[in-house]
Amino acid sequence: MKKATQNQIEQLEKLREKIKLSNDVETKTELLVSTEEILKEIDFMSNYYTNFVGDMRRYKNQKAIAIESALVTILDEAIEQYKN
Repeated sequence: MKKATQNQIEQLEKLREKIKLSNDVETKTELLVSTEEILKEIDFMSNYYTNFVGDMRRYKNQKAIAIESALVTILDEAIEQYKN
């Protein structure tokens, strides 16, 4: 797995907080797309990116809270792994 830069980790952390605080579906979607782009930039072959992309497809179709929760969980795990 490739290493993330400190800047990328900080961007992911900021996006995660904005996603958690936002109540607007469109805003959350934009934030999740930005998160996907950063994860792709870090390592498009990683499980985090692959799982995130799969759940994003479902999220875009359904806008379900359970899927949003799964996306945030993947993001949490990715951030922790990239920090270490």
